Amino acid sequence: GNGCSNGCSPKACNACGTSTYFSNGCCSNTCNACGASGCSKCENCSTGSCGGKCCGACGGGGKCCGGKCCGNDPIGKYTPTFQHYTLKIPKVPGAPGEKKLLEGDVVGMMFNGVILDSHKQTWAYDMCNGHSDENHQYHYHIPQSCYLESLGVAFADSPNWWINDAGDQVRKFDEMAAQFPATGPASPVIGMALDGHPIYGLYDDKGDLQRSKAFGGSLDECNGKMDSQNNYGYYLSVDPPFSPACLKGSTIGTFEYSTYNKACPKEGIKNTIQFPSDGEVEVEADDPSSAPISIHLSAVASLVAYASAFFF
Repeated sequence: GNGCSNGCSPKACNACGTSTYFSNGCCSNTCNACGASGCSKCENCSTGSCGGKCCGACGGGGKCCGGKCCGNDPIGKYTPTFQHYTLKIPKVPGAPGEKKLLEGDVVGMMFNGVILDSHKQTWAYDMCNGHSDENHQYHYHIPQSCYLESLGVAFADSPNWWINDAGDQVRKFDEMAAQFPATGPASPVIGMALDGHPIYGLYDDKGDLQRSKAFGGSLDECNGKMDSQNNYGYYLSVDPPFSPACLKGSTIGTFEYSTYNKACPKEGIKNTIQFPSDGEVEVEADDPSSAPISIHLSAVASLVAYASAFFF
């Protein structure tokens, strides 16, 4: 390639493409034939030594897979992509008052960094009971199998609890509760709503499965209630609306986001959530692009890689 200096020696890109790459990492933009920008340390993909440093014709910022370069997956209409979320919520939500309708779709955020949405159901979910939207944001509506089970919350026998036995239609709403144990361990706090009130799983502090107000349950119209200690919180329910459709806090926080043009890995990003006795939640992400983050429920919270929350 032309424009090389300081003794850069070009080598054939072979399995990485038809262009030239430079193994010593000293190439300038002008002598980079692996892409539009510098090909620093783009290593030999054909020998399995990429180390995740493929670029340009080698995958547009992709990585080495089995000795060959593989780029980012194409981003389709509903492909989830990397996001940066900022959730600002009241530190002291106060006593519940009159219901407030949501201005947007976001109700709050789970402690695994996934947002909880309230828009109209589309009834197409993955094995963890989540899906992505046209904003490329992966989110939840209904009780989510993978996340809740990882926290020890009792769950249905199958993540397909919302599908009828024939497997061809959405299960009748009044039959959904029968798919879950009627009692179970008290659910931990699994997320925070925009008004600062906590979001719990499917079981209250007495261990009872939560049913929505429309289906004879003890929850109010916003899927919330007081617990035995007179503390207000929202719950996931096993019948519509499944999650809060409105909020009752005195002040509603804000949700902001930035979207990155990088598809999420199909295998997902695994997080480990621990609940120490001092009330601090530690989140450790296996995603190599993230670092361990702490969640302080009483002060400033950061809710996992690419997600942060602040209390005011």
